Amino acid sequence: MRLLAGAGLAISLAVATTASALAAAPRWPTLAFEVHEGSGSAVPDAAADLARLAGRGLEPLSPQLKAEMDAYLTEVATEYQRMGFPPPALEPIVTRADGSRAYRVHWYAFGDPGHSGRNPEDVAIMGYRCQGEGGRREMHLNARTEGPRGLRNRLAIATGNSPGMLDQLTDKGYADLAHELFHAVQRGTAYFEANCEPPMWLYEGTAEAIGHDMAWRLRRVRTHHDPFNRWGLRAYHEAFHTGPDAKAETRTRLGYGSSSFWRYLAELERAMQSPASPPPRPGPGRVVRRDAFDYGYLVRMFSQAPRLRDGGQTLDWIDGWLRADPRLATRFDRVYADLVTVIAEFGRHRVDGVLPIPQRHENVLKVLFQDCPDVSLAAALGVDVKVALDLPEISARCLRLHRDDSLAGVLAVDLRAEVSAAQARALWLGEVGQTSAVAATVHDHPSHSVASWVVLLEPGQSREVVIANVARTPSQSGRSKPTIHVSVPGWQWTGPVPQPAGMPAPARRRPLPAPGGEDSEAVTHGPGTAQLVRETDPGVDAGCRWPHADARTQCGPVMSLVLRRLPRWLAHQAPGLSEAPAEQAGRLESFVASRATDALRSLDEQAVRIRMPQLEHGFTGTVENVLISVAGEGSEAVSRGPHDVESGRLAYFPASGRVHVEQYDALVFRGRFEGELVQLPLPNAHSEDRPRLPVVGKVEGRFLVGQPWAGDDRYTAVAPEADDVAMAISDRMPGPLRAGPQPGGAGSPGEAAAGASTGGGQCDCSCAGHARLMQELGELDRQPPGGGTDPAVVARAMCLLECQAAWTACAAD
Repeated sequence: MRLLAGAGLAISLAVATTASALAAAPRWPTLAFEVHEGSGSAVPDAAADLARLAGRGLEPLSPQLKAEMDAYLTEVATEYQRMGFPPPALEPIVTRADGSRAYRVHWYAFGDPGHSGRNPEDVAIMGYRCQGEGGRREMHLNARTEGPRGLRNRLAIATGNSPGMLDQLTDKGYADLAHELFHAVQRGTAYFEANCEPPMWLYEGTAEAIGHDMAWRLRRVRTHHDPFNRWGLRAYHEAFHTGPDAKAETRTRLGYGSSSFWRYLAELERAMQSPASPPPRPGPGRVVRRDAFDYGYLVRMFSQAPRLRDGGQTLDWIDGWLRADPRLATRFDRVYADLVTVIAEFGRHRVDGVLPIPQRHENVLKVLFQDCPDVSLAAALGVDVKVALDLPEISARCLRLHRDDSLAGVLAVDLRAEVSAAQARALWLGEVGQTSAVAATVHDHPSHSVASWVVLLEPGQSREVVIANVARTPSQSGRSKPTIHVSVPGWQWTGPVPQPAGMPAPARRRPLPAPGGEDSEAVTHGPGTAQLVRETDPGVDAGCRWPHADARTQCGPVMSLVLRRLPRWLAHQAPGLSEAPAEQAGRLESFVASRATDALRSLDEQAVRIRMPQLEHGFTGTVENVLISVAGEGSEAVSRGPHDVESGRLAYFPASGRVHVEQYDALVFRGRFEGELVQLPLPNAHSEDRPRLPVVGKVEGRFLVGQPWAGDDRYTAVAPEADDVAMAISDRMPGPLRAGPQPGGAGSPGEAAAGASTGGGQCDCSCAGHARLMQELGELDRQPPGGGTDPAVVARAMCLLECQAAWTACAAD
């Protein structure tokens, strides 16, 4: 909330910062370039180089191609200067015949005698030595066509239009020219002067990202044949911060592939500038707009000059810089978790090719996450699938949730992991196709912690989710091996729908048949919502001597299993939030229960409450004499008796239900319940008058509570911080930090952010909209019974769920 409230100041600072950066950036000594066929060294000279090339059948550059290379480098340099970058550390600057000055770029074959210092496999090189130790700052392009791997030249080709000459740059050639020039630009910044050898994921990753996007912006070059380089499809299941013990080829591969991280920041930077900017995510088309990237943030970042010893310090510095930057105002863990969620969609929307889109999508997921295990939710209830993950520091893995049941409606799938407190706080989950990830809701116990999320699935839907492991302080990220429990919590039961005594059943329901009659039939209900509530009140007193079999529910601590028939989507808690605010939840429940309209009665608000002795983790077995209450349609039935056990005194019918516990631990409470039901109210009469009550039916069913820590005072809930919630909803609107009123009448920046999160729906998710709805619901609750209900207000009541995440950023009522 604090982040959004400061948006106006942030944008003002951003504009001022950008303007001052552009004004302060020194002009480049020249924007012209000259591609020279030769190495530039004394031995061998240019003539020897050309003779050597001709002897191997490699044609020289055509005048037209050389002119195109010169012109393209000038256009790229103009863009870099326009962004505000200082002049490149590039030599030499030569004076041409017409008196103009130009940076010289060398074109020759690497790896020949006399050029042994160059790797013949390299396409292009920006030669540089630290601290000016005699090395020249030169840009080299490789004209070689053969090598150990049989390479053909990847920079230029011969089309035949200029016989005997290379006459056309390849797509990669355009990207590599901009890439190598950016290395020279890097070397001219304060950051690189202070840190001559930064991690490869920083210096190669930034150059690879901006190189490809310069080619796309200036020449519409998409390098569609090479999606791995173009889009930075690196192995994100491996550590982002690759240590010095990793093999050189691993560091190189992951370094170049990290371009996707820096490109995501460039898209985020651009998206924050105007409502018309594309959001930092792919699609719906596969072609990204050429104005989707703004690398101005690198100007601001590279103008800093911290002295950093290693990659861990670099990560933490980048995190601090992202937090302080007025135009981005984010964090490394937030960006990383969002990135791995967004890039998982690239196979559908950005990667071209001849393969069908589903196959391209699968191939991308394999590259990014190694595999994406399929979690089948065939039973749709009571499922508890376990998936073991291995997450190195700053990495991500994928799961596919597959719903293949026959039930109607939306199901909320719980994902939970029992890990250490530090590991729990480093876990994020993002739904592929959405724009941002959600930090885990963490529940701390003295001996362990639990991380959890909720994912909604439509009937027959499959959805991939990405689980990322990145700590709030990046260098403190550690390896995590969580076992993810995936389940559909809830309950199903068979039994009667209680009816009010002496009142006809509603027309839309059949009357409850007489027990044992020919019309008697079981009614199956479910799935619904299940919640475990621990009640720490010790009862009457610790030494209570209750003479009946249900003494444990009368004299000691108890817990209640609350099973409701509200649809799963209505009871769904927004991902990343520990609980809905109690006041909102209470008002919604009261509103649903009190308004007797067809729209609300169609929710089937029957509920079952099972009161039993308080159990400890690890308990399995049968608990006798529990109290099962079934409420609905204005009446209630309970599992008491049916025999009176107080002969000669006032009637007492002890609790007689049973619960069979199959599993109870930090992650799951699962089992069965059963009992014979009698109608309430119970008679207050002598037992000889009514020794036995009529049984109105039998209830039995199954339950699975996916979050048994809810209501457990042994756990401390640690929900994501307010800025996490604000950032999690900001993806639905471009420009989340924009100041001023937005279309639709939102006033403060906080209201603008919340209001825009509805995505064009009927709900007003601004803070003002929340206040209005609360007032309307309060007025309805004060109406006398039987009063009319405005259908529009009923519809708006559902906004309590749609807008839940947005309204967490609003001040409390």
